[in-house]
Amino acid sequence: MQMKKWAVCLVTSLFFSGYLFAQQKGAEQKTVAVMNFTNYGGAGINYLSNALPESVSASLAELKEIRVVERRNLGNLLNEIALGQTGVIDTRGIDRVGKMTQADVLILGSIAGDPENIILTLKAVDVESGKVLDARIVKGPISKIFDLASQAARSMGALISGQGVGKLSISTNPSGADVYVDGMQIGKTPIVEYQLTVGKHNLKATLDGYLDYDDTIDLKAGVHERLSPMLAESKTRKMAEIGFGVSYLMPVGTPAEIKGAPYYFLFIGQSFNKLKIGAEAGYSSIKHDQSYTWFGVEKTQARNYNLIMIQASLTYSFLGGQYLAPYVGAYAGYTYIQDVRPNTSKDKFLWFDATEEVYNKQMLGLAVVAGASVMPYSRISVNIEGRFYVHPFEITRSVYGQQGIGSLQIVKTENFLFNFFTIGASVKYNFEF
Repeated sequence: MQMKKWAVCLVTSLFFSGYLFAQQKGAEQKTVAVMNFTNYGGAGINYLSNALPESVSASLAELKEIRVVERRNLGNLLNEIALGQTGVIDTRGIDRVGKMTQADVLILGSIAGDPENIILTLKAVDVESGKVLDARIVKGPISKIFDLASQAARSMGALISGQGVGKLSISTNPSGADVYVDGMQIGKTPIVEYQLTVGKHNLKATLDGYLDYDDTIDLKAGVHERLSPMLAESKTRKMAEIGFGVSYLMPVGTPAEIKGAPYYFLFIGQSFNKLKIGAEAGYSSIKHDQSYTWFGVEKTQARNYNLIMIQASLTYSFLGGQYLAPYVGAYAGYTYIQDVRPNTSKDKFLWFDATEEVYNKQMLGLAVVAGASVMPYSRISVNIEGRFYVHPFEITRSVYGQQGIGSLQIVKTENFLFNFFTIGASVKYNFEF
């Protein structure tokens, strides 16, 4: 019995010892050695071959999760390995230097360009497997290259330690855009599962002929962030559109009997860079019922203005951000307004015989517009806008009433300018034409 207890205790002890050993092993610091960088540029930046590695080494030393081999202790080993002219990594050389420095990871680098535009390439290579764990490309003038290199080194150090890491995938429409994270180029879209340290990062995607995508992401540990921004054309933005909308029409300076009403419209348009020309057809039925006295009894006569407008437009877009683009513009065109009342005759053979025309007017209509397009570069977007319409010619409103003991007839007329505001929204489909 005692033998069995002893065996159980032994197995349990071995289990927990193995577990603690595994935990301790997993928590061991990675040892990193920063080698000299290869200079592919001119003699004017040759000193960076040593200066930049010193800066990178100092930045890595600030991280508690990894141990950095002092460069002064590397001696002649600094030149044992570097990126060759062909860019091929010598895994045998890495293994040899790794054993001699007792490093788990080597940081290799190369520089190119000139003092005004330096291109720094950094690679973190696993000594045991020869696999590239992380790679960074940093571009900038000599005044900023040290700060950018230090920033890249801290990110690489966090990835090497395996702590506080998330993943980023980004695809753009169109693809092939250069992607920068915190000012460092990480490649061209589509980029899949790029490892990145946790926290806030500035993300930028650029492509010739298109507006830059610029945003801030807050990456969480173990989270895979997926982004798919649509890039807007900047130099040659040529897009056709078709859509419909509804606004609320509010008369201004008209008789009190004229009420507000919905205004429905269809439109088409074509963009040329920041300018857009368009055409629109709209309709509204505006009530202006009239009260009158008929043999001492108060009555109401149903009256409507049937409004039809056909207009051309010219708008200017300010090409705002990815999600909102404000615009201003002007409308001009044909306005037809028809005043109708219920048909008092007995002949109502067809549906339109239910009303009779009292008055009509054809005139010029002018308007100014201000609004904003929501998701302006998507296939389907929304416009929210306000307009002010001016009709420079007066219209006449007839007022009916009883005159003597005779039938209902026009007793007076009112002349006024038919001006109004509209506030509303529209949905449009964008396509190349």
